Amino acid sequence: MTGPVTFVNVIDIDPDTREQVLAHLREGAATVFSRCAGFVSLELLVSTDGTRIINVARWHSAEDLSAAQSAPGASSYARRTAELASARPGVFTTVATFSAAETAPEDSEGEEWAIPDSN
Repeated sequence: MTGPVTFVNVIDIDPDTREQVLAHLREGAATVFSRCAGFVSLELLVSTDGTRIINVARWHSAEDLSAAQSAPGASSYARRTAELASARPGVFTTVATFSAAETAPEDSEGEEWAIPDSN
């Protein structure tokens, strides 16, 4: 697979271990993955109820991601993550991106797009 990919890992945690898990994820990002070829960015999101962390890492290609997962320190990082929490990783490609400043997609053939009023 060529082109950019996004690694998404939904991590279920005990809220009492949130800071410990976040510290581990930050350390892995800083010392392992951000130093690998093809790394673009990483975001860590925490659910408002404190039971999930979502790790979103962007890579130039699936090959770069695969190489990073074989980098020194990556396997011990993955093992430690599994010890701390239950992780559900996946690799994704972008199929659409929307932002507040954008209009309807070009292929909409005149369709109007609107966000339903929640009231």
